[in-house]
Amino acid sequence: TLVTFLSSLSLFGMLEISDKAYVIVLLGCLSFIVGYYSTRNKKIVFGKNVKKGNYRFNYKAVFAFQILCTFFLVIMVSRTITYIFSDNGLNTLRNMYQGYSDNSIFINSNEEIFNNVVLAPFMFITVCVLAIMFFEKSVSSHKVVFIMGITDIVLYVMMNAGRVLLAFLALSFFMLFSVYSIKIKIDKKTKKKLVILCALLVVVVYAITASRKSSIAEWDSIHQIYSYGAITPSLLDYWVDYIDQRGIMTFGMGFFNGFFSVLKIVYGRFGISIPIKEVTEEIIRQTELFVPVFINKNYNAFVSAFFSFYMDFRYLGVITG
Repeated sequence: TLVTFLSSLSLFGMLEISDKAYVIVLLGCLSFIVGYYSTRNKKIVFGKNVKKGNYRFNYKAVFAFQILCTFFLVIMVSRTITYIFSDNGLNTLRNMYQGYSDNSIFINSNEEIFNNVVLAPFMFITVCVLAIMFFEKSVSSHKVVFIMGITDIVLYVMMNAGRVLLAFLALSFFMLFSVYSIKIKIDKKTKKKLVILCALLVVVVYAITASRKSSIAEWDSIHQIYSYGAITPSLLDYWVDYIDQRGIMTFGMGFFNGFFSVLKIVYGRFGISIPIKEVTEEIIRQTELFVPVFINKNYNAFVSAFFSFYMDFRYLGVITG
């Protein structure tokens, strides 16, 4: 709601956005709500259904993924740590991670696939787990999971010099505070911890931004702050128009791209190629290109998750995805 509202204001010379982008977001959100409430009492793979409308985490599954990800992160940070303390190191490191440099933090395609398919998604799951544990007061009974979660987030930021995960963590705490404060009374001690934690996250995000020198001049600009909160519908609109004009449809591969990326490790060794998979990968790579969002200002990457669903089956994909 906040993103679409900010985008609709079209401030600072933001280029015009068609209604289609907002229709896609609306359909996607409404479909998600319907899907959630129609399946909330079903058992899920990584959760345990305790009773109607009440879930708890399968901490054994979470811990297993944490061990796997921590092992990978330690290896990656051992390569990137020298950049962290060097002049303009975080900016260099970020470019290496995103593929904008001649060098890469990944030494082979398998590492990159693991990062994209396992690590990156699980880190956002970790953020949700930690936030819910904090408000459910289950930290004391699962200290190892909580500590490893914090450790993985720190290592992940050291690996790619990113800010989005930390911002998402702060946002998750804020949103859950809004939800839980309606259901239960949150004591002053918990509120104090929350304020300190969010303040710390803001400081760290600012420190990372200041260290990434190419962003220093932009950080103090209201334009830059506004753009981060408003550009997703604009980029969605651009790339939706791109595939519409070319008649590109991926027939489910956008949804299953991560799964087939893992399979590609095997079938690719035998010289097998799946054309629709290659098309999907190419479109996803295209969305990493910088495109006009404001007058004389280009952005990339912040394409809505609904884009892949739309790319698969257009509006039907958005509704069912």
